[in-house]
Amino acid sequence: MERKASAGRASSDKIAFEKYEELTEGLTMDNTVRITEENLSDFNTYLPADVYKNMPRPFYRGLAVKDGEDILAAIVWEYKNIEDEEETKAEIIWLDGEDKESLETVIEEFTNEIRSEETEESYFEFDELPAKQKKVLLDAGFSVKDGESRDIVMRVSQIASFPFASKAPLPYIRNIGTLEDKQFKRGITNSLFHKRKGLMEDILFLPKGWFDNEISSCVVTDSKVTGLLLLHKNEEEELYVDLLFSVGAEYKIDLVNLIRFSVSKAMEKYGPDTKVIIRRHSAETEALAKTLFPEKEGEKVVLGERRED
Repeated sequence: MERKASAGRASSDKIAFEKYEELTEGLTMDNTVRITEENLSDFNTYLPADVYKNMPRPFYRGLAVKDGEDILAAIVWEYKNIEDEEETKAEIIWLDGEDKESLETVIEEFTNEIRSEETEESYFEFDELPAKQKKVLLDAGFSVKDGESRDIVMRVSQIASFPFASKAPLPYIRNIGTLEDKQFKRGITNSLFHKRKGLMEDILFLPKGWFDNEISSCVVTDSKVTGLLLLHKNEEEELYVDLLFSVGAEYKIDLVNLIRFSVSKAMEKYGPDTKVIIRRHSAETEALAKTLFPEKEGEKVVLGERRED
């Protein structure tokens, strides 16, 4: 394993992708538009900051019902597995609207859009769901129930207090800022080869600058990236664990040392009270979270899902 860090190179975090030819092509209602890079600035004060930031990414989509300059309802979703062999899903990230008719319109257009992509399931997880939105979703065929969030929310200091994370990491762990961009991309490719893409459907397209280069960590073996712990800070100053990946004979030891390094650096940079979001987005991450944080549960949320025709 390499122990001497190489000099890093700055990387831009700008992402730009074309997603639609026309704002309204294929839509059935005259007052409905797609949210695109062309008109995204119109939604600057309407969309939540993180949703607004993510909209240019390739698998995010948005629709809105407008009356002139007024936005009556809007929906944003992300496609899952659209380029994989697994069934395509659509996760509704955000839904807003007070007017029942406008909500019905935006859900109808959303349904048409995702089915044109041969989507087999749509789902959501919201902190809360207003009664009017719930009624529209139920009428549209969604099952809705209260449940536990897939997200575990912890303070940096809480993670640092666990025995497995309290020791100093071994010297071969380093931050991803020490990686050349091409080396970083090869590390991402290696994780995808082992069927680990983490939270990011578009992780192969994201530049190194999308992640926090100081607290995200890596393992390099014979010049090859064999372990990654990637984190980014959202607009609410929370840290998201985007990818935890390791391969090789000592992958379990490397995983622990990646966590130790990143927790230590996060404590230094952001402080002990900073929130860390750990999403149990797969069977593997759920099992790992249960092993590392056996007593920790997610917050109460509203869950919904619908099988598509």
